[in-house]
Amino acid sequence: MNSRLSFWIIGAGRFGRIAAARLTKKHPGAAVLVVDRQRGALGQVADLPVQTVQEDGIEFLARNLKVKDGPACLVPAVPVHLALEWLKKKLAPDYEVIKVPVPEAALRLVPNPLPAGETGKLFASYATFVCPDNCPEPEKICTVTGRPRQGLLYRDFREIKVDGFVTVGLRSLQLAPGVGGYPPESLWAALEKVLAAGQEKNFLLGTACFCHGVLDSFRLRRKQHK
Repeated sequence: MNSRLSFWIIGAGRFGRIAAARLTKKHPGAAVLVVDRQRGALGQVADLPVQTVQEDGIEFLARNLKVKDGPACLVPAVPVHLALEWLKKKLAPDYEVIKVPVPEAALRLVPNPLPAGETGKLFASYATFVCPDNCPEPEKICTVTGRPRQGLLYRDFREIKVDGFVTVGLRSLQLAPGVGGYPPESLWAALEKVLAAGQEKNFLLGTACFCHGVLDSFRLRRKQHK
């Protein structure tokens, strides 16, 4: 899929359908691949000019995403932190990912932190309202309020500094109104940074656009091979 602009959409639910429709409209010549383990979900994109694969999206990425010869961008459209789940798969031969509580110091460094109901995960957002799903994400002002942005969340995540933690941040780029994603290089860079730090550190892994994001806190434990 490297000969032309290409996208892999992981998930074919409501947001996967929206992403596929908007990307194929904005980039008529692009190669768009939609991955979902449920045949019924893939049926929702059957009327669009896309290819489909019926498989668990994380498993598909772990096996098929290469350092080179990959899509231009990945579009997460699944109810999990795609970057974290991919890291787990790539680290699995040697390490187990152990979730740890998000440090209090990090909570004070992000806007409107919202615990996700599980250890080591939170959501953050500059918005205290429901954003339109077709927001064009202008750089300097909020679409809803018309006021200057208070900050850029992807940058906030990257600038988190907490003793004993290594921060790894991925920026979700605006690919079409309301559709975000990142190049595969972002995942490989995150993996390289985690491996370089090793198991003596804790990690904060965040993915965010200008306004919204998810942050996971974890450490590595080396597996004992028999």
